[in-house]
This record gives sequence, C-alpha cells and structure tokens, in this order.
Amino acid sequence: PPQKVPEPATGFNRLETKHHQRHAKDMGFKTTKEYEKAAVEFFNSDKGKLYYSDARGRFYRYDERTQFMSISSNGVIHTFLKKQKRNLNV
Repeated sequence: PPQKVPEPATGFNRLETKHHQRHAKDMGFKTTKEYEKAAVEFFNSDKGKLYYSDARGRFYRYDERTQFMSISSNGVIHTFLKKQKRNLNV
C-alpha cells in the first residue's frame, strides 16, 4: 500500500486548554507558545518514528530516546507529551 504522508504541522487547534498547559509544564516549557513551537518542530522533524492510525486518522511521531510524542492530523497538532513506550498504543 502507498505510504501515508502527513501534512506539515502548523500548530494546535486549541492551545490554552488545561490539557496543553499541564503537558507544557510537565515538559518544562515556560509558556504554551514555547510548547506549541516545540511540538510543531518535533512533529515536522525526522526524529524517532512516524506512525499512522487508520482508526483515528492521525499521525503519531514518537522518539524512544526522548520519549516525546506528538499527534497530528491535517496539519493540526492535537497533543505533545512525554510517554513511555510500554504505554504506547498506535
């Protein structure tokens, strides 16, 4: 089957939510804007591996070394967080 290629991420659909504020703080970002910039840069990079979920219609970029995971669809980042591989379900 043809390889699915994600649209480049441009940012979050909603940034100032408790969910995003919590992840930004957990990952050591001072502002949600810094968090958003890092999420976009990570998703658009070639770090880690890129996965696609047909069930969710979303792309997941995961880096085992840093445990960073960014989830995106249609150029929109849904979340960016640190996640242990044993908890990774994609």
